[in-house]
Amino acid sequence: MPALQVLQAYGQRRIEELQAQLDMCPHVTGRTRKVLEDYLIQEGIYSLAEVSENTFCDYREFVFSFHQFSKAQMTHFFPAIETVVFYYWLPEYGDLINEVEEYGAIQRPIRNKICCYLMVNGIHHLSEIDYQLRKQFEAYMIRTEFGKIVEYTKVLDWLKLYSIRKNNEHNPFRRFRLSFKEEVVYLGYHPDYETAYNFYYLRDKTELVFDFSLDAPITMKRQIFNMLNYALEKEYNRKNRRELYLVPLRKLYLYCVDKGIKDIELLELEDIEGFRQSMDGKVGTKTDIYMQIVDNIRKFLFLNAADTNWQANVWYMERFHFKGERMNPAEPVESIHFYLVKDLKNRQLLKSYMRYCIGIGGRAINTIRGEYYNIYKFLMYCDEKEWRVVEITADNFNSYVQELDSLDIQAATFNQKIEDVYRFYQFLVAKQHIENIPFNVEYYLKKTILAHHDRAVPEETQQKFLAHLKYFPEHLR
Repeated sequence: MPALQVLQAYGQRRIEELQAQLDMCPHVTGRTRKVLEDYLIQEGIYSLAEVSENTFCDYREFVFSFHQFSKAQMTHFFPAIETVVFYYWLPEYGDLINEVEEYGAIQRPIRNKICCYLMVNGIHHLSEIDYQLRKQFEAYMIRTEFGKIVEYTKVLDWLKLYSIRKNNEHNPFRRFRLSFKEEVVYLGYHPDYETAYNFYYLRDKTELVFDFSLDAPITMKRQIFNMLNYALEKEYNRKNRRELYLVPLRKLYLYCVDKGIKDIELLELEDIEGFRQSMDGKVGTKTDIYMQIVDNIRKFLFLNAADTNWQANVWYMERFHFKGERMNPAEPVESIHFYLVKDLKNRQLLKSYMRYCIGIGGRAINTIRGEYYNIYKFLMYCDEKEWRVVEITADNFNSYVQELDSLDIQAATFNQKIEDVYRFYQFLVAKQHIENIPFNVEYYLKKTILAHHDRAVPEETQQKFLAHLKYFPEHLR
């Protein structure tokens, strides 16, 4: 047989195979089928298995090229290719169709369009639907200029939620929570049904997207992720969870990605102010509300770390569970921060000393806070002069004393400030950061005159307090 005849016979056989596949669909016939068949042959597509999402879009453009068709006719031709592909794949996707039918009544055009799209993308079970597929489906609907994008996407979301609910019901004793992976997290498809369902009616779905596949330090990603899990599992009403955690946390994450921030516990003052500026004028009056996420996430990370992170720029005293004699419950010290000390070496030495005071000593935390504050002010003065505490001279310290003296403070307060800095230097000598203290503390101390303060409380007042004590919070009682 001549080669040309062989080729013609082969081509005819492939056309017949395509026609047999088209015969599987009883709803596309006559002129509609003829137009579709001509298009597929023209594109060299002889099997419906070769039809892709792009083929659907190209077919739409092909129909548009026929100017003799009215708008109503075009609307009739467009879904033909999806319909025939749906019936072609139907035998291989029985599980998918069964799950969709178990979900409940869905209008046939919606069901066929969504199922066809899932089939073309190789989705055999509703549980395989993810955010990437949802995003592609929306883009496909826009690309084909389909007018019911929201309606169809909602059905896709309901189907996914149905699969999540079934999975939860089949595993009633399992705790469903997010697991960290460097990929997109879409809260609308959270593995816990109740959590995912709470986001179904949120209009702006972009708020639910946390893209952990972005090029950013893994430490920072895990910190954001852990805080996200905490916010989702903590008991909050929907509004507070959204405004205090989810929205600002996503903004903070994107800011950290943009600025290359490696560790949220090491945020500098410039980073915090930069985050505020990134929101000013863009979030209405909610900047101050959203800024709370900075303290919330730092506190969460510090309190929940396996080991105390002594390098963090803010320490939260709640972690240490001090005994009653060290922490005054009526005036608790909540945190100690270090990020306003700009010189990193000076800051590190202050952290070391505070770690010693908190961990080794037995003094009251309020007393330690007062000492911290005096040393802290001294180090800020050093920042202004660009001094390292391990390098300052007697003349340098003398200028600081003169600065204190100009404040016109009481002698006892003046002496306390000097003595606290002196104890800090004693620590530096003991840890061999310096050999000698560069100043004589006794040279600077002022004479103090003790004043008597009559602080006796009248018995009548005492009785009033005792009578009303039951109304006070327990920690004040």
